[in-house]
Amino acid sequence: MWVRSQDKKTLAKYIKFSISGNKNIFIHGKREYDGFFENTLDVLGKYDNLEEAQNELDNIQQNIADNKKIYEIK
Repeated sequence: MWVRSQDKKTLAKYIKFSISGNKNIFIHGKREYDGFFENTLDVLGKYDNLEEAQNELDNIQQNIADNKKIYEIK
């Protein structure tokens, strides 16, 4: 799925999404492998609490289920 980051600086195709952090909560997206030295993990959004991040991850999941092509992180 193509995703545009919360800061609108990244638009890329991601194959996996995850949440990390304790005080600051982040959603990360993993891109397909592009090359040996390229980092394929991007921060897509920052949230004040785990519930907000989980809601956003639910929205991503729903867009995948609905076969949407592009999603913009909120």
